[in-house]
Amino acid sequence: ENSKAKIGNDTIVFTLYKKEVAMWETLSVSGVDKEMMQRIREKSILQAQERAKEATEAKAAARREDQKYALNVMMKIEEEERKKIEDMKENERLKATKELEAWKECQRKAE
Repeated sequence: ENSKAKIGNDTIVFTLYKKEVAMWETLSVSGVDKEMMQRIREKSILQAQERAKEATEAKAAARREDQKYALNVMMKIEEEERKKIEDMKENERLKATKELEAWKECQRKAE
């Protein structure tokens, strides 16, 4: 799983890690026919595809979580702005009501 392949400048560089530290006698498994090697390759390909699929799904889930968080932050900011505007409206209404009451009181006293 830690093995890597880097492609560039018309070359491929493989970095392979052994499961057991020992000298290899051959570069392929001895005593295995072509069909077995094909099955091993197919299994490895399927495992790599599964890991890639899981990584893609994890990345998509992380992106969805980030979008959800950003949306929640924006909604919170908008709610705070709405509350601020509502408070300003309420303060203006109270001020206008007080001024109207004061004007009515002055009118009554003038009569």
